Amino acid sequence: MSKPRIADLRRAEILKAFEKCIRRGGIEATTVQEVANAAGVQRTLINHYFGDKQALIAALIRQIVATSTRDFVSSLRDDEPISVGVELIFGRKMDRTGNLIGALRASSLDDHATRKLLREMYENFETVLCDYLMRQVPGAAESQCRAVSFSIMCLAAGASRITAVGFGRERRSEAAKAAKSLVMNL
Repeated sequence: MSKPRIADLRRAEILKAFEKCIRRGGIEATTVQEVANAAGVQRTLINHYFGDKQALIAALIRQIVATSTRDFVSSLRDDEPISVGVELIFGRKMDRTGNLIGALRASSLDDHATRKLLREMYENFETVLCDYLMRQVPGAAESQCRAVSFSIMCLAAGASRITAVGFGRERRSEAAKAAKSLVMNL
């Protein structure tokens, strides 16, 4: 196994610092200089590796897509009840990811490339969830599984944003129950 390149390690450190800055102060308030300070690097190094802030956002989205999809897929187990898979979507880890994606989504309103990356992420997640549902409910039509996948995705994303403003965790649990109800009706 080859050793990671220093450039790859630096990029990962910068993206980690960028994520922390976004979580702390929001995407709009986060500056490239703040990210450089948090990563312990010069701003010119961020410009060298990523370019401008939009390119940094795009790189973070690509990283989130890769890691969250990988983590979600590896957590889904066909030998467990389908309710366990649905609970994963409404869990705390997905909630943290959802809040970060929400901040990135807000910044993407004016940037076509970022919107495109986010759409690809959602489409990928929808496909993974649809495939899982089709394995779990063998007689269900693909179109039904895709519709339920999209609905669950919307419930989870909405619950993530709404609980972030003060609704209790029990409301998130209610959304998870509604998602399970959709699955049981396949």
